[in-house]
Amino acid sequence: MGTASKPTRSNTLRFDLLELETFLTVVDSGSFNAAAGKLHISQPAVTHRIQRLEAILHTRLLLRTTRRMEPTEAGRRLYEQATLALQDLRTLLADFQAEAEQGQRRVVVAASPIIAAQSLPSIIQRFTRRYPAADVHIRDMQHDEILAALQSGAADLGVVAFEGDPALFRFEPLGEDEMAVVVPGGHPLASKSAVELACLSEYPLLLLQQYDRIQQQIAQAMQAQALACHFAPRLTNLTTLLAMLDTGHGVAILPRSMAQTNVQRPRVALPLAELRMTRCFGILLARKARLSNAAHHFCEQLREDFGATLATSSGGAAGRG
Repeated sequence: MGTASKPTRSNTLRFDLLELETFLTVVDSGSFNAAAGKLHISQPAVTHRIQRLEAILHTRLLLRTTRRMEPTEAGRRLYEQATLALQDLRTLLADFQAEAEQGQRRVVVAASPIIAAQSLPSIIQRFTRRYPAADVHIRDMQHDEILAALQSGAADLGVVAFEGDPALFRFEPLGEDEMAVVVPGGHPLASKSAVELACLSEYPLLLLQQYDRIQQQIAQAMQAQALACHFAPRLTNLTTLLAMLDTGHGVAILPRSMAQTNVQRPRVALPLAELRMTRCFGILLARKARLSNAAHHFCEQLREDFGATLATSSGGAAGRG
């Protein structure tokens, strides 16, 4: 048995929607003059469009009676089908418009769990008061996941500390957070006002995976003093690092704003005596990203407010315990 052939588009439509819409308007209004008024074009232009449509379809579509223009049998068939088709098309276009407007109101922000929990809630609250129609979605992610989400377009912008490839991303600094030595409250270093590198060299150092620059600075400073340094395997998750810290697996090097996160027991954040290090937090965008209006406005809100939230978090983390 032979197989049925698939239908193909053998006939190409050679008229445009203006001609079809003009035909519907003539039928609805009953005359070329009335249709011209509704369409805000001249009567000859209406006549030309109808003549072109009839020529393309090879059939008469309209007849003049004593009172008005009436469709022929072919014209009635075209009118019925075209009306339905244009209604469906208008509905589809309205859906596209609504989706585009929704996209302009939507903002997807990727941030580390700590930034998402500590800094962003108050910023989002002020932003949505200013822009009630905005639709803000927060994605709390690990650092590598944030970069991937920005590159794929799953997130519009990130709020992170960034030291990666500037060829792939655009970074706008918003505020700095001082790095501190973080120890449990009962640790031998907890009573110090500042920690010397010689003291730090006696303990395993706990750092997050993305702290390449921080580890290099510490290693270079210790080598300059002929001190040995012991870096524990770096961790991707802050919660895991803090659990390791709280159970005595080493000394953490963290931004002050993170020192009191998920506190199970008192912690102390101390400055390094011979070395000042900071992490710069800001807005991160994919290099070729095109922001919606809402995302632009959210960036403006971050510029206004993020530094203050970072200072508040750091201040709260600076004390002992």
